[in-house]
Amino acid sequence: MTRDAVVADYLASGATARRRRERVEAFGLELQHSAVPDEFFDVSADAINAVLDAVAGPASDGAISDWLIAHHTDEAAIAAWTQRLAGGQR
Repeated sequence: MTRDAVVADYLASGATARRRRERVEAFGLELQHSAVPDEFFDVSADAINAVLDAVAGPASDGAISDWLIAHHTDEAAIAAWTQRLAGGQR
């Protein structure tokens, strides 16, 4: 999956979740999980790219992977997440 596809997916997911909540509320129902504030969905492509940069950045730049390793996250899991979220860029 390309980075552009990842960004597009995150942007579409927010819009889809908001529409789903609005449809449920139109019937006077509440979702079983806690409501996610609208601000959560109001994210820009730039913000998503900044997160992907942090995930995919080199360790010398203080990438998130350094923090995860310091907190006992398995390096194989980090590699899998990086592959899935950032298309293997690292």
